[in-house]
Amino acid sequence: MSYQPTFPEYPALGEPFSPEPATQPDTSFSRGQHALLSIIPAAPEQDEDVLLSIKQVFDREQVSLETPQAYADQQIRKYLEQHGIDDDPEDLILATLYLHLVNITPGPWQAQVAHAMTLPQALIGNWQQRGSGSWSDHLGYPMTWSKNGYAVSRLVNLSDGQLADSRSYDGVYRRSSPQVYDAWNQVDLDPRAFLEFVWNAQLQAHYLTHLNRFWTEHESTYHLMLKGNVVHAALLQRDEGSLSAEHSALVLKSMMLHPNTSWENTSYRYFADNPISTHHTIVELRIYGYAASDIMVFGDKRKTDVVLYIPGNSSPLHGFTNTHELRIWLQQQCRDPHKRASLASHFSSADRLDGAFLSGVDTALRGVAAYPRILDQATGLWVPDKIISFGPTLYPYPFTSMRRQIKQRFYADARHDIATQSEYYRKQLAQGLEVTVNVIGAIALALPELAPLVAVLGAGLLAVGVGEISAAKNEQETVEGIGRVAFGLLNALPLIGEASQLARSKVVLSEEQLAATEAVERAQQRQAESAQQVAPEAAPHANWPLIDELKVQRPQLDSLQPELRNRLAQLKASSAVRVAGGGKGTFLDNGKLYVNIRHDVYRVEWLEHEQQLRIRSADDPREWGPFLKATEDGYWDIELRFGLRGGNPSLTMISSPPLPTRVVEGIQRQPLVPRVEVTVPLDDIIEEHTRYYVRMKIQTPGEADIIEDEVPVFYDADAAAWRTLNGDYAWREEPLLQTKVRWKTGTARDFERVRHRLPAENHFIEYRFPDLPQLPQQTTPVKNEIHMIWVGENRLPANLSWNIRENADNAYYRFILHVDGGAPTLAAIRQSLEATSVEVRSLHDQPFFKQFINSSEGDGFNYFRSPDSPARNLAAAADFLRYRLIYEYGGIYMDIDDSLAPVIAKELSAAPHDVLLGSRFRMPWNGDRLINNSHFASHPNNPLLKKLLDTANQRFHLLSEAFKTTPRTIKGAEALNQFMSTISEVCGPKVFDDVLKAHRPDYAKLIEYIMKAANINSDEYKRWLTAALDHYFPLRIGGPVPISTGSAHSWNKL
Repeated sequence: MSYQPTFPEYPALGEPFSPEPATQPDTSFSRGQHALLSIIPAAPEQDEDVLLSIKQVFDREQVSLETPQAYADQQIRKYLEQHGIDDDPEDLILATLYLHLVNITPGPWQAQVAHAMTLPQALIGNWQQRGSGSWSDHLGYPMTWSKNGYAVSRLVNLSDGQLADSRSYDGVYRRSSPQVYDAWNQVDLDPRAFLEFVWNAQLQAHYLTHLNRFWTEHESTYHLMLKGNVVHAALLQRDEGSLSAEHSALVLKSMMLHPNTSWENTSYRYFADNPISTHHTIVELRIYGYAASDIMVFGDKRKTDVVLYIPGNSSPLHGFTNTHELRIWLQQQCRDPHKRASLASHFSSADRLDGAFLSGVDTALRGVAAYPRILDQATGLWVPDKIISFGPTLYPYPFTSMRRQIKQRFYADARHDIATQSEYYRKQLAQGLEVTVNVIGAIALALPELAPLVAVLGAGLLAVGVGEISAAKNEQETVEGIGRVAFGLLNALPLIGEASQLARSKVVLSEEQLAATEAVERAQQRQAESAQQVAPEAAPHANWPLIDELKVQRPQLDSLQPELRNRLAQLKASSAVRVAGGGKGTFLDNGKLYVNIRHDVYRVEWLEHEQQLRIRSADDPREWGPFLKATEDGYWDIELRFGLRGGNPSLTMISSPPLPTRVVEGIQRQPLVPRVEVTVPLDDIIEEHTRYYVRMKIQTPGEADIIEDEVPVFYDADAAAWRTLNGDYAWREEPLLQTKVRWKTGTARDFERVRHRLPAENHFIEYRFPDLPQLPQQTTPVKNEIHMIWVGENRLPANLSWNIRENADNAYYRFILHVDGGAPTLAAIRQSLEATSVEVRSLHDQPFFKQFINSSEGDGFNYFRSPDSPARNLAAAADFLRYRLIYEYGGIYMDIDDSLAPVIAKELSAAPHDVLLGSRFRMPWNGDRLINNSHFASHPNNPLLKKLLDTANQRFHLLSEAFKTTPRTIKGAEALNQFMSTISEVCGPKVFDDVLKAHRPDYAKLIEYIMKAANINSDEYKRWLTAALDHYFPLRIGGPVPISTGSAHSWNKL
């Protein structure tokens, strides 16, 4: 529908009509009165004399979404009712007490409050800890819950000695003033049953269900809500000064709306019925080719100015004089980790994560932030002008397109999250709410009642973590002087005379978005005040009431294997230390520097040349532990990439819980193991053509002169040190009487002796080792049968017969040669191999083969096998057959000219959907290096082999009639190579390579890693890589069962 004014008006070509005024803009109408039953523009007016304003229509839209706090409160109330408890959940406290001498003397007893939180806080934070939470501490095993409770005489801070004579006890207590924990106010609720309820609450699933209902109720009008959000933002930001009048007009005219449009006074009909301008462009933002689901760029074909629109922010429009300015501004935002994460949240989960061999949005944004420096050697330089691009014009229905993309992204992300929810539910909660923020945040300006919720979810969850939602409930803070709720981290700044957001952002680049931050700070203050009410006499170092320091995830610390955990425990401070800081930052005690990590305190030292803290022994002589790094929440985690960095040379690989597999098109894929990265210092390092050198004074053997020369070095990621090619360690020293840094070399002991006093490093790169697939958790042995094929009536040549005999000397395997030929051919082959253990079978006696050649599965085989086919090629026929053969029997397939290396035979194991592979091979016809299909292994009934055969037949049917009807020739290298390139793509190595990379991208390119020279090394990573190669590519040269490719070249014979 196109808007037409009541009275004739003739604006310039491509310019909008003047706004149509609403008839009663100051009147409030109830839903359905004198107006649309919804905001669908095609619905007829009940009273043509009444024209509602844009504001009046949107004000009556009813979109609601409850906060996590409200949902938690509701669920707990139902749970309490089932147990006959009618208390307010906020008035019930889950607490852990340490009761002194409870098993030694009669009560009442002195007690220390270890943990305390309200029941909604426990649900939102998924509290699952019992007792102290330490498996090695007797306090980690609380006493059995008693209905009668335990009488407490008073709350105290127990000493270490007293704690040794104490027992822990978990209970639920009613709130009191002052707060006490006694038998009389204990609630008749077993904490273990409540924790089970918490575990099964499934907050994420609730939010996905909630959004499903949202789409059902509002999908038909969501595109108009999106449009309303843009229009209201353009009007608000123009009036507030964060968008120039020129850029506001550009956005409005893109939608054929006049700059004089008013949210309160312009008719809704004018807003809804105007078409999109043909003189303007509305395009999607793309990062590294990935399209954002809801970020748009408005432009004018006659000008260079553009306006960037990032929904989910209270000031989402950003004006720039050209696209280069836009890219530079985005680069600046990417340098702030929180803003970078906020920007990335507008892309689908699948696009954000790196694939096995292609970087995702998250890596691309990190690379843009690092420019003009390279991000790492693995990915190189990320130039903003190349990485940040724009999609095609979204004409004529940009907001319908945007609605479709948001919905598709929501369901795609929901499937991704739910696929891992059973094992990783608690880690997925933030992702589920992030989707909610983006779906609802995109319309929060059109429907202002949603803005407080977006502020709570966005600031309370994404900025500080799940635990803050509880404290931030119902937060409706406003920006002073503006009077509307502020939310989001990517808001436009007041221009103050500047016409461009880039110019303004350069002025206040260090300022934070105060509205969201201050809202969270106020929430945290309320949380701290609540803590004093819950446990005023508790231990001073406890973090009340959510115990964030104890609950925060520490991926490296939590993944420590027992041996390393024990080594780390030996370094913790054993004497009394006065703890401060609540787990964040450092604190001093008697002039020594300490950090608090969960229950333990460690002494640390600042290493100047590393610019990093490192755990050390509490007393001298110094023994080093791991380095420390701060999490995004400000708490400490150890830095464990390959082991305890810089410590004992006997390092242990990262261990982590098995990750869930994914099933795509019926084929199971392994997840990638946690990415392995290392920070490499580059101060005084000379880089030439991906090689590294240091300049140092050296003495040539046999000569007296000392010369200065460039010495090649590599970075040892295990030891976090530069090393020379002869194995020595290299480091920089800054002599006291000189200003020039010099390089020295020595042993590992020499380096460790001086490491803590080396000069500071200032220039770094983040190097990421190639991702590796997880090894399957459940494998079974592959049959120790080697299957071979001979197609056609030709006799087996002597050289191939001899090769089969050589291979058959390996008694570990059972060799089976499947022959597709007549009786004379079969008899001749059996005679040539009669002195061997090779079993010669006729394919025509095998049921699967009869079914194969008489069904569509055998189309390609039958054509290339037939003597009547002009392009007959028996090698191509064998390609089709080998996939079906191993699908039927399982085991190892090997071409008869391939050679099994004379090594000690090893058993192969595989998961049901693994195809085990050999080396890559350079194709004689075009030089491409591909995974060769001349040998592979699998279990029977592998759907990946079925996919290979189906794809080969599909490609066969797409061959041109000219190819199928033109006799092939073996004369002329160019014609032969062209013919074989086609055969390879249809059924040979090329389709084999293509299907593996498409359906098993988790490991198909793994073999390519070993071809890359790396000057950043890790023996631990190499062991990890070798383990993956040995499983997925065991038939490669150098693998457990090496097979070398033959050179009979039967493909070039008729």
